Amino acid sequence: MSFDATSRGGVGGGVGLGRPVRRACTDLKPAREAVAALQAELGPGPFSAVFVFASDDRDRSELGAALAGAFGDAPVVGAASPGEIGPDGLVAGTLTALALP
Repeated sequence: MSFDATSRGGVGGGVGLGRPVRRACTDLKPAREAVAALQAELGPGPFSAVFVFASDDRDRSELGAALAGAFGDAPVVGAASPGEIGPDGLVAGTLTALALP
């Protein structure tokens, strides 16, 4: 599942003005497969940052290893959550990402 919104930027033009903010969501459980699904849905970067929200039942060490370098030089910020916001609203048990242009 993926969905896009367009970055409006801030005062002075902002980073990524007019470029899409990309989002992706997967319910695949193996960390490497889930991260590969996010990469495919987010598409090519470069990204200025990627935010990842993982259901709290996922192995954090495995997920951290799978995310290392997955989005090039973009910093990846992650958080565990009891529920994630997906394209259809609140979901649970997923890996969800938001990539800034």
